[in-house]
Amino acid sequence: GRVEEAIELLQEMMNKGMVPDVINYTTLIDGYLIRGEFVDALDLVDEMRRNGVSPDVITYNVLAGGFARNGHVKEAFDIYGIMKKEGLKPNALTHSVIIEGLCSALKIEEAENFFKSLESKCPENYASLVKGYCDSGLSKKAFRLVIELDFPLRKSVYLKLLTSLCSEGCLDKALVVLKRMLAYGVEPGRSMYGKMIGKLCGLDKPRLREAQLVFDTMVRRGLMPDLFTYTIMIHTYCKGNELQKADDLFEDMKKRGIKPDVVTYTVLLDSHLKLDPEHHETGSVIGEVQKRKASEVFSELQAAGIELDVVCYTVLIDRQCKIPNLEIATKLLDRMIDSGLKPDMVTYSALISGYCRKGYISKAATLVKEFSREDISLGEQLFATVKRAVLKTKRFQLRK
Repeated sequence: GRVEEAIELLQEMMNKGMVPDVINYTTLIDGYLIRGEFVDALDLVDEMRRNGVSPDVITYNVLAGGFARNGHVKEAFDIYGIMKKEGLKPNALTHSVIIEGLCSALKIEEAENFFKSLESKCPENYASLVKGYCDSGLSKKAFRLVIELDFPLRKSVYLKLLTSLCSEGCLDKALVVLKRMLAYGVEPGRSMYGKMIGKLCGLDKPRLREAQLVFDTMVRRGLMPDLFTYTIMIHTYCKGNELQKADDLFEDMKKRGIKPDVVTYTVLLDSHLKLDPEHHETGSVIGEVQKRKASEVFSELQAAGIELDVVCYTVLIDRQCKIPNLEIATKLLDRMIDSGLKPDMVTYSALISGYCRKGYISKAATLVKEFSREDISLGEQLFATVKRAVLKTKRFQLRK
């Protein structure tokens, strides 16, 4: 590997009477530490001294960080002590690599004690502890530390904390950190805004109000939401049956030049076609408006030349089965297969349920056989639907 190459190069330099400098030695020491070869790293320090090359602050930073990172607490602090005895003044990086190293080795208490022992702390020391907490799954501790500070940290530190809080479901705290960042003029960036919106929308009970606030903040600060962010917002409004807001966002994204994809179109189609049955009755104003909107969305999808995927076909098939218009549903299935797509359990379930509701048991049975050939198991709910349809047909035949 690279370490062996570096050793050979070092030996070659020495054979030619050249003495490696502190940078050469420090680079090689770092390589040993990365590989966990601690004895070799220390031996190389001794060799440095024998060759009249004194380790500098960077050398000691590499050593202290390497030992701390691997959980060798005593050795890390010994190196720190030797460094000071030799008259070298530890810098912010020295303290930071020790703190981060101890945290990554899950030596949290030792990292905290070392942090507290520092006579003067700079923003980088706080940043190291925050990052260490986050890497150790202690984002709540990191949060408490950050909100106590009266000065800003680097953007990367805030993003790490936001990511950790979002991953652990601490969205209230994440929103506080976001507010703190913005107050200090630190811009989270489009990706982070999108991640937070995704988390707020992805809850069992979506927090749409907060998601919309984050979305609006993003736009107000001149950042363009991407396709994913628009689609997840549209999807969440659709799930909450707020179709007008979903439609407004759909129009907004197009005005901003962001092209909807098959997922965006499918979300809208599905929602406009899944109204309560009472709204689909002839003469229902809501039903007619929504059916017309669904038709517009589908026409737009086709005009854009977007190929339908399995989910989109399934949404359309399910709708035709519930109208019911089984002839069109079957044609859609054929078209889907001809395009190279493979129907899944949901697709087959929609058709089988549609046939059963109409009493077309033989057609349902044919689909069940296809289902079995594709090695897809018949779910309990679908099995019960088929069973009820068969019994209903038998009772009808007996009455005749």
